[in-house]
This record gives sequence, structure tokens and C-alpha cells, in this order.
Amino acid sequence: GWNNGPIAETFKINTFRVRAFKSGYVPSKSVSGSYLVDPAGAGRYPLPMVSIMADYDSLFGPEKGLFVPPNYNESGIQWERPAHLEFFENSAAGFGMDIGIRINGGSSRNARLKSLRIYARSQYGPEQITYPIFPNHPNNTHERLILRSGSSDWSGVAFRDAFEQSLIKDISDVSIQYHRTAVVFINGEYWGIQQFRDRYDNNYLKMQFGVSDVDMLEWRGEVVVEGNNTHYLNLVSYLSTQDLNAAGRYDWVKSQMDVSNFRDYHITQTFIANTDQPGNQNVLFWRSQTVDPGNPYADGRWRWLLKDTDWGFDYGTVSPPSKNMLIYNTSLTNINSTTLIPNTTVPLNLKSDPGSTLPLRRLLSNLEFRQDFIARFSDLLNTVFSAPYVRSQLGGFRSEVAPSMPEHIARWGFPGSLTEWDGLITKMDTFSEQRPSYMWQHLKDY
Repeated sequence: GWNNGPIAETFKINTFRVRAFKSGYVPSKSVSGSYLVDPAGAGRYPLPMVSIMADYDSLFGPEKGLFVPPNYNESGIQWERPAHLEFFENSAAGFGMDIGIRINGGSSRNARLKSLRIYARSQYGPEQITYPIFPNHPNNTHERLILRSGSSDWSGVAFRDAFEQSLIKDISDVSIQYHRTAVVFINGEYWGIQQFRDRYDNNYLKMQFGVSDVDMLEWRGEVVVEGNNTHYLNLVSYLSTQDLNAAGRYDWVKSQMDVSNFRDYHITQTFIANTDQPGNQNVLFWRSQTVDPGNPYADGRWRWLLKDTDWGFDYGTVSPPSKNMLIYNTSLTNINSTTLIPNTTVPLNLKSDPGSTLPLRRLLSNLEFRQDFIARFSDLLNTVFSAPYVRSQLGGFRSEVAPSMPEHIARWGFPGSLTEWDGLITKMDTFSEQRPSYMWQHLKDY
């Protein structure tokens, strides 16, 4: 059963769900409400508030409870539960609607604080969430969202992934998952700090890019999320066998994939030192199956989506500022090497293997792409990857969350203290300061 309750007394808000019944009549729809009663009023929480209400057994019951082992490892619509969600900000109600919820994530499902996937469906109510949850989002219409715990970093900084992705916001067309930090209550009980994030799937591509018939793949292209992988595997075969410096061959590659998008995606993964890729399903990419001259994204070319970067920025011991990610992401010690590094050698390549690193390795063999890669990397190191900019962004993330962290720590016991949490952010700040110098050197050496 449920055995991951709070380690201390938690604050509770007042919630209710009511429904009218009368003999001979169809019952009314349920009406739900959440009320915070506290001397500090709504000012108790400077962050937005989220209240989720659901049947107790749907969350904690031994047979169908989402939070109960081994149920939280299950997936599919049979493990979706009806719920009601309310969102509050600036001391006022934002929106409320009936939704479906599931557990989200991979190995992070085993964590005490779990991520939730939110579904808007006609069987519950509106088919879309139209409230502007994410400030400055290009399209604040969503059919799916994630209420993210921090995934593998849930017990640490928690905003690591959102911060890292935000560094390329507005300067690249690589998709990022926008974020909105909130204080969450479940059935009236304080649950902690989590973040609304975009959910990547075919609905996301439809809402954000206006494409319906898509191929969406993971990892090396063998894992099919939507459509099929025939087009991509043909591209990989071409990259594997062709001299990309021969006349016309790089031009053909550019007609099959958005090389600028691919370039920015790998530059970002390299700078942040995310070692939880490329040899796993954290690599996600897509293309429109149909070509629409009126839609620049419906051109049949592959594009990449940034996700799950929690192992970057000096996470644990796997991504120090000195980590040479050019070697890690290409399986070569330098651009002229002809010997591939297997994923079993030292230094440890946790999620790297020659099959997964092939696309970047082969693209870098082309002189035009290589020069473009170096020029773009240099530009970003002087701007959004520069130490002053990155440290400023990190400070902003910390300032937003810090006032709410003591209650979150008291709820879960992780991190061990506010001092420990600040220490983890100091590690990230040191990474921000040191990483550009290492990257310049890595680019020269490689």
C-alpha cells in the first residue's frame, strides 16, 4: 500500500466535491472547490497553487491507486484516473476543469514524489487547456501537460532540467518544454513543489506546429512513438555509407533533416554535459509525413526535441564542468580519429555508444557542417552560454523557488536541508563559471 506519506505534519487546504441526487433524476455533474484558510491568506505561497482532487482509491487504493507499488509502474489508458484540477495565481482562481491523470516518467516512477501526466478529454470536460499557464509560450493551448517532480533530480535541485532547457529559449528552433513552477496540493494535502511542463507527443506537434500525420522516434530510431521509422533508417544508412564531402551529398542530407535544428540540439547537449543521452530513449525527434508549402514545419524533415536533461550541469559525479562531451557524443577522441570508442571503456560513457553517436559523428565529417557547428558554438559561448548570462539565469530560478523550499523539504525530507539545496545550486553555479573555458579548450583539442 501507500507508504510514502509526509515525514512531518503538513499544511492542508479545504477541498470539496459535491453532486446532487434525486430519485428518478439523472445525478448532477460534480462541482469541486478548493479554499486556503490561513492568517497569511493567499500570500502564504508566492508561487502559483495547484489543487488536484481525485477519489482516494484512485490514488492510494491497493488495487487501482496510482501512487501504490507496483501500480505506479503501469501505463496506458487503463491506468488513467479521473480528477479535478484547479490553478490559482496572483491570489485569484485561474482555471478549473475535470481531467485525467496518470503517472509519468521512467525510472523516476519509483521516486517518492512522482510526476503526473495531465489529460484534457471530452469524457471529462473541455478537450483543451486554453489558460496561459506558461508566460510567453508561443501557443498556450494544450491537450496534454506534465506536472513534473524533477525526475531523477527530484530530491535535489528539482528545477535543473527546466533551467537547462531555458538557456536556448527564443534563440533556437529546437523544441523545449516550457515550465511553470507551482505549489501542489492533492486532496487538500500539501504535496510540494512541482512544475508544469509541455508533454511531447503527437498532440503537442499538432498544437505547436500544425502537423497531424507525423513520424516520431526515440533513441537511434528503432523506437517508434508515432508513424514509422523507414524514412529515418534510410537517412542513417546514407550517413553511414556515403562520403558527405562528395558533391551534392550534404545537400541531400539537408533535404532530409533540419541540420540547423540538429546542430543546436547537439551543441546544447554538449554544453550542459547531459550524460543521460544519446544512448537511450531521452533522444526524441519527429518529422511531418506530408509536405505543406504553407507550413514551414511540414516539410518532411527531421527535427529534435530537448527533454530530460537532469543529468547535466554537474549532476552527481557524471557531468563535471571538465566533461568532454564532444568525445562522449561522437565516440571519437578527435575529429580525425578512425577508431570508435565503445561504451564500455574508461572514462565511463554511461549512455553513449557508437550506434547512438553516429548521426553527429558523420555530420561533423562534412566540412561545411563542421564549420557551421564551430561558428554557432562559439556564438553561443559568447552569449547565452557565457558565464555571466548563465549564472544570472540560475540565480533567477533559485530566487523564484527559495522562499517555498523549507516547506517542501519538511514534506519530503529531501534535500536534507536548505543548506544542502543551496550547496547543489552552488555546484551548478561553479559549472556555469567553469564550463565555457573547458568548452573552448575541447573545441580546439577535438
